[in-house]
Amino acid sequence: MELYGLGGIMGIDAGTGANYEHPTHRNYYSQWSAHNTVVAAGSSSSIPFSGAAGTKRIGQIELVAMEPMADVRAISESYSFTETSYFDASTKTNQLRLLAIVRTSPSTGYYVDIYRSDNKIANDYVYHNVGDGLTLLDRNREALATVTTDYPLIGNDYPGFRFYTDVEKLENYRDNVTALFTVKREGETDKFMQVLMPKEKGRTYYRAFSPKAKTADFHDVTKPQPVMTVRTKKEAWSRPFIAVFEPFEGEGNQSVREVVKMEKMCNKHNTVMKVVNWDNSSQIILQGNDCSKGVSGEGLVFTGYYGVVSLKEGLLEKIYLGKGKEIGYENVLLSCVNEGGSAVNDSTVGGSAENGSAVNATAVSNSAVGGSAEICFLGKNQMLINCNTTIQLSISGSAMDGLIDKNLSILGLRIEKTKKGVKLTIPASTDLVLKW
Repeated sequence: MELYGLGGIMGIDAGTGANYEHPTHRNYYSQWSAHNTVVAAGSSSSIPFSGAAGTKRIGQIELVAMEPMADVRAISESYSFTETSYFDASTKTNQLRLLAIVRTSPSTGYYVDIYRSDNKIANDYVYHNVGDGLTLLDRNREALATVTTDYPLIGNDYPGFRFYTDVEKLENYRDNVTALFTVKREGETDKFMQVLMPKEKGRTYYRAFSPKAKTADFHDVTKPQPVMTVRTKKEAWSRPFIAVFEPFEGEGNQSVREVVKMEKMCNKHNTVMKVVNWDNSSQIILQGNDCSKGVSGEGLVFTGYYGVVSLKEGLLEKIYLGKGKEIGYENVLLSCVNEGGSAVNDSTVGGSAENGSAVNATAVSNSAVGGSAEICFLGKNQMLINCNTTIQLSISGSAMDGLIDKNLSILGLRIEKTKKGVKLTIPASTDLVLKW
């Protein structure tokens, strides 16, 4: 994983050593501890162990779900994600990783990382960032006290943790932790990457420096780079590693305030958390391992791989189903009519409907489990819809009379009154605007 921000690489990959046969390449640069990943049992490696040039048996990452797919129009301008799986044969460990981008304004946004690993011995979450230093902060952004230590090594240390220097740790801490990476350049405004992690028990947080990264720009290429790790001596499948990454420029200019894990809705199949921003907006992030296990509670309903509920001053602003069967918040429920869903293609035509006047929008075929959709609430009686499969949108407490009294057949929409409100059936659509 590499993360970009503020015009360059922030979450960096170390690159290579002096050459492919050099000891530091074979034992560090080509190994797990040099990358942004999770190390299982302190021993993840190729089979047999090798770091030299040539083919290495390390398995491969498999795509589970993704939106948008490559070369396909995105459902949303604000949200996108991938979910991938990996089997670490060296430790017999299953891993599942969701990476997502959340845009909160034209100039602000953040990355989401939810990483599951089922190894029962130990799991180390590793993240490298360019910069000059790393500080661990509490929820009030006060520095947390760390103590000098040696990084815990297992066996032959195949992952290469022994190459870390100036190691310090924070343990027995059960509240929110923010890792703040600082990038200083003479004559420039300081840049930062903050990594926000919700409170979790049984985790030890490390900060250190790793060997120089050949992929860094000329300011950093000759010096060690800061690295953060989080270790648990238990499996991290039912309680995955959760991190929100935000790059920002200028001290105090971060937009994300805190990350809150919604414990009652989290289990080995789903993770639900709330990202709270300083501008009184927030996003509820919902992750699922697949579409077979759903979760509900606290006004939420979700069955799928990924979803976002965006709130502005407590009011629903956007609801996004990255891929799945349904997502709902309070009085709004978005459901895919068919389990299958395929990307929007050229036969899907944008349209609008104002008091029943519309241009056409046609459905596309369905082939894979789960659909994708986004509803943006533009005002009291207006919404923007994008979806790549037929969806049903149920809204309680609203009659939408201006739509009910008109003929919507030209648009391909169906609308019916329910005991609590209305239910709309909407074919796959691009930039469909409904007004009533």
